[in-house]
Amino acid sequence: MYKLGPFKSSDLRTIFAWQNTVGDKRTTMGFRFPVSDETASLWLQKRIKPLGKNPTEIYWALREELTDDLIGYVTLFKIDYINKNAEIGIYLNANRNTGVGSNAIRDCLVLGYKDLNLKKIQAVVLENNIGAVKVFTKNQFKQEGLFKNHYWDGENWQSLLILAHFA
Repeated sequence: MYKLGPFKSSDLRTIFAWQNTVGDKRTTMGFRFPVSDETASLWLQKRIKPLGKNPTEIYWALREELTDDLIGYVTLFKIDYINKNAEIGIYLNANRNTGVGSNAIRDCLVLGYKDLNLKKIQAVVLENNIGAVKVFTKNQFKQEGLFKNHYWDGENWQSLLILAHFA
């Protein structure tokens, strides 16, 4: 199982390794290669800082419940308090196809709707990221749009699916 919590300074090595994993670049629209120690450190420090009033992005670390090891994260970002919507993102380094991603998305939806009073949460995923499409669809996200050949992955143009979930 997993638990949601804050990032820690000690997560830097793990974050650095994830941001430089070639296989993940093809499905996550993550950082462009190579990612330096400094870039990874800045990314992490931004997510460790205390949240101010009405933050526009919130990240939760996903940790193995027994070991406290970082296994991924889930985020609400582009939070718009006026229009009551946000985007959701998730990254899992391990524990795929175990229900962790689906449960973390559900937890994030509850936080977005209950604590932030959002009405709509959307996910933008690469059309060829079958795992992401599957986990969001399993959580009642519906396709709202498609951006054809919108993202260059370093080798090919990829299309993006826009998926939405309503409170």
